[in-house]
Amino acid sequence: MTVRQCDRKLRKDLSEEMVADVFRQLQNGLNADFRNKQAGDSREKLIAHELACQTALSVFLYGVLDTGGHAAD
Repeated sequence: MTVRQCDRKLRKDLSEEMVADVFRQLQNGLNADFRNKQAGDSREKLIAHELACQTALSVFLYGVLDTGGHAAD
């Protein structure tokens, strides 16, 4: 997954370090869930896991509400 720059700013009560830490916790939880399901190493399952992580990142960064086109594509 690639990181894209955007013109949006962080909320004033958050630092980049805080956001990175919370995202690592989210990512660790997703990875633990994947391991606990004993999903195996099949390519299809790994791709599905990566897509789920991308969705989680999008929700984490942009929320779940339609804000009139401000979310990532």
